Amino acid sequence: MQLIQRQEDGTLLVNTRVDLSDLAEELGIELPKGRYSSLAGFLLEKAGEIPPVGSSVEYKKLKFTILRGSAQSIQEVKIS
Repeated sequence: MQLIQRQEDGTLLVNTRVDLSDLAEELGIELPKGRYSSLAGFLLEKAGEIPPVGSSVEYKKLKFTILRGSAQSIQEVKIS
């Protein structure tokens, strides 16, 4: 299973289990280090809670839209 999928419109579909350093490399940016190593952990830290499906978390010029998840986890996001 591919954790990062680049779409024709330039957005990325990302499984939140992806290692944050791998995602940063794909995006060509630096993401902050913290007590997390995955995208899910990063988003939980930024949002302060598990964001519901359909909501977004913004970091710098990136928008992380939650596509799949539950009350206990975030599973897939779109990055634009």
